[in-house]
Amino acid sequence: MPKITRSALLIASVVALPMVGTACERYKKPPETTYSTDFAEPGATRDIDGKIAGPGADFSNMVLKGKNLSQLDLTGANFSGTKFDHSFVSASILVGANFENAKFQASNAYRADFTDANLKNASFLGANAEEAIFTGADLTNADFSFSFLLNATFDEGVLDTLKLNGARMPDGTVHKK
Repeated sequence: MPKITRSALLIASVVALPMVGTACERYKKPPETTYSTDFAEPGATRDIDGKIAGPGADFSNMVLKGKNLSQLDLTGANFSGTKFDHSFVSASILVGANFENAKFQASNAYRADFTDANLKNASFLGANAEEAIFTGADLTNADFSFSFLLNATFDEGVLDTLKLNGARMPDGTVHKK
């Protein structure tokens, strides 16, 4: 029987290392940011599928797959029940907007301002919400599993009430059950 050396064990463990991991490692890298990181100008609008996306817009119960709503002023807009699948709301003003039951699956909300927004039952599964602002938002039953929350801003104590399985937390750690 061949003798196993210490260096052989070290090599074997390094080679096997990439195969070891947790479910959250599927989401190591957040959805790509492909736009300027400047915040939206107040009043900024854009045509999305024939509708003007701007303050007070109604996009409720829509499927916005791959849509770019970045750098828009969507203050008070209604997105209840909307599915943002691989979409962008980065650097947008979403103050007081309604996102009840909205789904941000693998979407990018980098630097988005959700201040005072209704995010009841919203899901950010695998979303990038780095540097996003959630102060004053209603996050009842919100799910941030496997999301990226680096440097995101929340009201004190609210993180204790959220679903955060595998989320990369504001301080850079990964939340474990």
